[in-house]
Amino acid sequence: MKRLILYEFKKLWNKPAILAVVALMLYSAMMTGIYYLYYEQTTITGEGEKVSGVGAYWAVKEEAKELEGTVDQQYLENLVKQFNSSIEKKDFEHRFGMDMMKYQYSNQLINFAAFGGGVSNFTMGLDFDFLGSEKDFYNQFKSSVKQLIRDNNEFNWFRYTDEQLKKIDEKVDAEKMPFEVSYASGLEKITIDYAKQYWLVLIVLAFALSGIFSKDSSNGIDEISLSSTYGRKKNMNAKIMAGNLFAITVYVIFLAALFALNGSFASLHGLGQSAQAFWYTCLYDINMGMGMLLMFGLGLLGILIAANFIMMISIRVKYAKLSAVLSVASVWALVELTKTANPLQLQLNPIYFATRLGVINSGITDFDPYFFIGDVMIPYSLIAVGLTIIYIAAIRLLTVSKYKRYALRG
Repeated sequence: MKRLILYEFKKLWNKPAILAVVALMLYSAMMTGIYYLYYEQTTITGEGEKVSGVGAYWAVKEEAKELEGTVDQQYLENLVKQFNSSIEKKDFEHRFGMDMMKYQYSNQLINFAAFGGGVSNFTMGLDFDFLGSEKDFYNQFKSSVKQLIRDNNEFNWFRYTDEQLKKIDEKVDAEKMPFEVSYASGLEKITIDYAKQYWLVLIVLAFALSGIFSKDSSNGIDEISLSSTYGRKKNMNAKIMAGNLFAITVYVIFLAALFALNGSFASLHGLGQSAQAFWYTCLYDINMGMGMLLMFGLGLLGILIAANFIMMISIRVKYAKLSAVLSVASVWALVELTKTANPLQLQLNPIYFATRLGVINSGITDFDPYFFIGDVMIPYSLIAVGLTIIYIAAIRLLTVSKYKRYALRG
């Protein structure tokens, strides 16, 4: 069986599939390069020197090292003192938000506590009374998280009862403090690119897997001999397993490219900082690295759903070109369905599994909204796993019911 799966996997790497993967990598590299080289970032160093381009990221990374650490009482006192006497505030306060600066990671975390969902790149000051006490700062931070959840509730995004809001408040109050903060521009850009380019991976799969069961593609040439040797069921299952393996491989290549490209331009520093320093409303005791793993894991679920759905279209349509058109149309429909204010419609969408954790618009997105069954709080990540099982089981039934009657000759 392993040899059969490997054989089917190799067949999938045909010229169109390879061209599609190469095109994806080239597009990703081009967009990343344009961002770093064309939309040139600038920074003002502590000595007042202006640095532009890719060098700005590395300059900020080096300068931000002195601001890395645990955001406790001593950290807050030192930060306020250093920032208020800095050349950045003295001479370049009018440019806050326009340039990169070593203070942006620590200061924006603090400004979220002050402004909640209204925080932006331009809110960088530290003139807040609550910074006189570590306890006051974290109480203010928790208050902003609670308010943001209530704002979402008011706009009908996640409808919670008063009792449910009380339980969420208890979850917020139990959040582990203090936070760790550090430079993380490269990782931030990875999450942005990931959210924007994820659907392109599905398009690649649509082209590569649409011919896996088709009568007019090279994948079906020797199905009679293979079915005679291994049996129809083993042959069909091998194709499906190979298709899933192909999808996972393309996804890993996509992620590796994002890390390699952004890491070379802006570094991969910051994996150990608290998730709350990036996803302000995260209620898990995890760091940014674990948060990204969760994001990519949920993205993998979406990849598997799409791959199996495309293979199901292939076995039912039987013609590669028509299967490709229908598969691409299905992916495009899922993308369009993400453009909605209907939370239920969005949460049922496999593409939302992957992209909801990225910084897509304001960056102030719920890291993991909760659903309630009685008194039990169920995170959306767990809901997504359950939905994946349901979707793949349904697709599997539709696929199996078809290949039981699948004619070996077209």
